[in-house]
Amino acid sequence: MSANLDIDIQKWIEDFGSVTSYTYIVYSSINEDDLNTIYAGVKFLSSNLDVPFMFLEDTIDEKMARQFGVKRGHKLQITFPGNEKSREIELRKIVEEGLDYLRLEYKYWGCF
Repeated sequence: MSANLDIDIQKWIEDFGSVTSYTYIVYSSINEDDLNTIYAGVKFLSSNLDVPFMFLEDTIDEKMARQFGVKRGHKLQITFPGNEKSREIELRKIVEEGLDYLRLEYKYWGCF
C-alpha cells in the first residue's frame, strides 16, 4: 500500500472512527477492463449510498501467496469509511455478479 493510501485511510479512521474493507482473491489473470467492470459496479452502489470508497488491486506473488496460505493471483480490496458492514450482502452481490460475468475464479476473503 502506498504512503498516500495509508494517509487517506488514516484520515478516514480519524474522521469516521473506522474503515470497512471487503477483500476478494482472484485466481486468474485480470486486466484493466476487468477491473473497470468491477469498479463500475461498486461505484454505482457507492453513488446510491452517497459514500466514497477506495478500490485497490494488488498482485499476489509467490512470496505473498506462501505468507497468506493462498494461491498466486490478485487481491481486490474495496474500502469504505466508517462501519459499512451492513452493506456486505449488497456489495458481495454486485462484485460477485461482475466476477462471474467475467468468468473469473475468485474467493471472498471477508469483511474487516
